[in-house]
Amino acid sequence: MDRSWLKADRRTREFENGVDDLLMFAFENGYNEDKISCPCLKCAHSKSWKARIVKNHLFQNGIDETYTRWIWHGEPNIVESPVLDESDNSVSSNYQFCTRMGEADDDDVLSSDSSDFINHVKGEHEPLYPGCENYTKMKALVKLFNLKVKHGMSDSCFSDVLLLIGSLLPEGNNVPSSFNEAKKTLCALGMGYDKIHACPNNCLLYRGPQDEDETTCRICKASRWKLNKKGEEQEGVPAKAICSKVIDVDKLKNMQSQLVETLCQLEKHFPPSFFDVMIHLSIHLVREVKLCGPIFLRWMYPFERYMKAFKVYVRNAAHPEGCIAEAYVAEEAVERLVNFEEATIGLPKNDRHEQNAISKPLSGATMIKPSKEELHLAHLCVLQNSNHMSEHMASLMLRYQQHENDEVWLKTKQNEQFPEWFRKKIETELLHDHNSIGDDIRWMAEGPNKNVPTFSGYKISGVIYSTKERDNNRQVQCSGVCVVADTLMPSEKFKSVEHTSHTYYGVITSIWELDYNNFRVPIFRCNWVDMNKGVKVDELGYTLVNLNKLGFSNDPFVLGKHVKQVCYIDDTLEKFWSVVLKVPEKNFYDHCDDENEGSVEIELENELQLPVFPNVDELDDENTSYMREEEEWIQLP
Repeated sequence: MDRSWLKADRRTREFENGVDDLLMFAFENGYNEDKISCPCLKCAHSKSWKARIVKNHLFQNGIDETYTRWIWHGEPNIVESPVLDESDNSVSSNYQFCTRMGEADDDDVLSSDSSDFINHVKGEHEPLYPGCENYTKMKALVKLFNLKVKHGMSDSCFSDVLLLIGSLLPEGNNVPSSFNEAKKTLCALGMGYDKIHACPNNCLLYRGPQDEDETTCRICKASRWKLNKKGEEQEGVPAKAICSKVIDVDKLKNMQSQLVETLCQLEKHFPPSFFDVMIHLSIHLVREVKLCGPIFLRWMYPFERYMKAFKVYVRNAAHPEGCIAEAYVAEEAVERLVNFEEATIGLPKNDRHEQNAISKPLSGATMIKPSKEELHLAHLCVLQNSNHMSEHMASLMLRYQQHENDEVWLKTKQNEQFPEWFRKKIETELLHDHNSIGDDIRWMAEGPNKNVPTFSGYKISGVIYSTKERDNNRQVQCSGVCVVADTLMPSEKFKSVEHTSHTYYGVITSIWELDYNNFRVPIFRCNWVDMNKGVKVDELGYTLVNLNKLGFSNDPFVLGKHVKQVCYIDDTLEKFWSVVLKVPEKNFYDHCDDENEGSVEIELENELQLPVFPNVDELDDENTSYMREEEEWIQLP
């Protein structure tokens, strides 16, 4: 059986068919559908689940590429001894040991760790590339890791070196493509580490038989897990954080008293020479946070780290500034030539602002099989942007002449029949002229795959979108969207129809990726706010929405490229209402200002005009005072 699909992309048909073959292989070998060993990278055969859960795990977490012999799903465990050099006695003995283990007692079941070790030892001692006699994959990785540690190579630099080596070697080489992939290989052989959770108040570490299974601290009773916006515990996410971006002001006073008490206790045990300026600095940290805000917005460590890079540039101690300037210019020039060697004249363009920016998912896929009605609506959302809609509408008006003046009825009928009409039309045209229809149109007419991958995050043209469920567990909001669309507004008794354009506001509930075999289309499923009951403009011109007043349940889908991102801020005056904030587009294309790139300005959605301020250059210098009056004062919080 061909098992090359283990290294295929998880979003391809090849990987999907391979997963089905694996599960069918387990069923044929007598495994129960409710208890199948999970070969995903996270479970690693340590847990057994239902077939449906195992399938979701494989799409979400990936599968071990070295699991070519399915011993945990009914295949006989026969380990063949590879051909090795006589000089490599240690490796040969390891293989003999593994083989004897398999021959000693067929009734003994190997543990998960032993199975992974045997599989990795077998896979990692393959030649580095076909025909290589001096290096195996494991030997090359160990030497590269030694160079990384010896010369202080960063993770990103190590990934670039791996890519370069892989491009220099012949095709079919086994060089990992990134540092993370190489690290997973070594971790599987025991070079890993364990994460230990800690109490958020630094009372204890959750380790050892007494505390490792506890969910609350036995000293201060604080929860072990982090809380989301709703105050619910996120099991599996530890509450301990090194540098938090959110400050709980209510805890600052208690933190200050604890610092003072701790220093008093230290004075009982340490001599005065211990209390230098750094120890004394902790007394002022709480007050500094009150006045200046979170430390991560103003700390000096990024600048100090960059100064270390500047110090390396110095070759002549008598002229350090010149050395730094010359080395910096030379490094920038070389980097530009390497990255943009095809266009070295002028300033290169930033890929972030290209109109054809790559769209990609930001999370693992969860496969679902939607109902026929849901798939029809999603497919219709894609087809509505084709040029055949007007042609189909004309045919409907000829067919149903009694309703030719009822646009609402005709539009409803078109939404029901257009996908099937479009498919038959393309089939007819292909019979007469096979080359007149493009591949994309052919696959679009056939409809999407019935198994749809869904994601919790997606990046489209440089903008990050996420579902509402994902936003509930994060400190940022990326699920709010709006779209401008034409609407048919029927008058009384449907005698006439008015075409109007409105801005519709909603929240992303799920992100689908429709698979048309030749291409994929990301679409958003949203909860849209009712325009009549859930949207209003206050007396100041701000747009407010009530996210609990929903409508348009028969049209929940929208193309990802057609929406604009917005934020919803809770209104402090009216409960259940939120103020709409516009988020500026991150891909400004030709209008981008490099000096202001990365800055974000959020504007309230209103139509008010700002007052006109006088020009400072026209003010009379004699009447202008640069001193505060006596009654002016500033109060610090």
